[in-house]
Amino acid sequence: KKIIVDLSDQMLYAYDNNELFMKEKISSGIEDTPTPRGYFRIFKKTPSRYMQGPLPGISEDTYDLPGVPWSMYFTSGGAAIHGAFWHDEFGKSHSHGCINLPPEKAEKIYKWADMGTSVFVRD
Repeated sequence: KKIIVDLSDQMLYAYDNNELFMKEKISSGIEDTPTPRGYFRIFKKTPSRYMQGPLPGISEDTYDLPGVPWSMYFTSGGAAIHGAFWHDEFGKSHSHGCINLPPEKAEKIYKWADMGTSVFVRD
């Protein structure tokens, strides 16, 4: 299994061997808080997570989001693939560095992906 996030077209592609499991519009990080690029692995999964900011030294934007659904972390800095119920701006940058999906799509990929699934984020 592998997940490819293409930031240039704001799309997530998930493959099981070479078979496409999911193709979905995402919202990645805005200019001030970009989504990290590179090769990663999912190392932590939480079905619901309380997320809040600002991110000291990175952004002064405040957010307070209880119950962020279906989070799969792929960097130690907190970047995750997760559901977003607070906006419907999928297809363009909108997040603080995470990969946002509609909640029902986030649940589907959360249940499909295993710990250690590769995540490749590219431009």
